[in-house]
Amino acid sequence: AYLYDPNTVDLVDGSLVRLGLHDEAFEATRKPLVATFRCRAVPGWTLDVVNVHLASKRHQRGVFAPEQPGFDPHHARRVEQAACVNDHLGTLGARDYYVTGDFNDYEFSATLRAVCGAQAVNMVDRLPPAQRYDYNHRGVSLVLMHGVVSAEQADSERVEYEILHGNELLGVTPGEPLEKPSDHAYVIARFAPPAAERAGDSPVTLAD
Repeated sequence: AYLYDPNTVDLVDGSLVRLGLHDEAFEATRKPLVATFRCRAVPGWTLDVVNVHLASKRHQRGVFAPEQPGFDPHHARRVEQAACVNDHLGTLGARDYYVTGDFNDYEFSATLRAVCGAQAVNMVDRLPPAQRYDYNHRGVSLVLMHGVVSAEQADSERVEYEILHGNELLGVTPGEPLEKPSDHAYVIARFAPPAAERAGDSPVTLAD
């Protein structure tokens, strides 16, 4: 779902769609939700947002499992889902976009390579290595949420990305109700329009 401030942006009519409705990779699983937002302060500038929650790592074997150590039964499906998202990005041309959410895979994974392809950049890779985590799995810090933008957006330094650490470091007791809204850290991305459309410093901020 998306929460947005109608005083800052407008949801473009007809832009809200789900990807992969007829793709076997998304059968019986969560589909990416796409929306296009128009910035009120910068006429003509829009941002396409793709919200993902790819196939989970549930049932993945531990690295010290006696049989098939590290085996991830959903890995191939995640890569196929990522390729579907990349196909959509290829239809956007030079438009600004942001792919966010829980990718359930690491920044160096085949999943993220499939999402980014040759035309996109994972903003997590622009963070200092010590900051690249948003999830605590049995004491191991991982990054499963990512922020993918076009290479032009990243290279022109029109995107700021940060992970707000703290929430993922709060412990939970197995089997007991979770008393916090998410087991991930929160991330914030700030976007500025292209110079040709900029009318002052009017960044759009998205939090996940």
